[in-house]
Amino acid sequence: MRGVASRLSKILVVDDEPAHRFLLRRIFERAGHVVSDAGDGAAALRAVADSRPDLVVTDMMMPVMDGAELIRRLRREPATADIAILAASGDPHLAEGADAVISKPFVSRHLVEVADALLKDASPGDARSEDAWSKDEGGLR
Repeated sequence: MRGVASRLSKILVVDDEPAHRFLLRRIFERAGHVVSDAGDGAAALRAVADSRPDLVVTDMMMPVMDGAELIRRLRREPATADIAILAASGDPHLAEGADAVISKPFVSRHLVEVADALLKDASPGDARSEDAWSKDEGGLR
């Protein structure tokens, strides 16, 4: 669901590390978003079914179900295919299907800027260009 940054946006943070989930939750809540979290891709799919987020921010390397499989499953289902996805990975090829990729470790300000840009993006696919990947800008793809 794009074009929602003008209201409280719902962000689902997916990471197997509790400290990372806590940090991401704090960053996005301070930026004015409503945040929920999940510890792996399987839990994320359940969370999405319970309450559709505007943006999923996912780690790529997790047990149970990794970020790549989560992205594939979200994109495969018509009901979730248009949810914006921001992947955290040092390798953009691991995050195929994500709308944007940020490298870890990330700069909080940059993370919020990328998330907000995805939430404001009204046309699916604009942020998916391979040409937009930039290591100098922290991995925006």
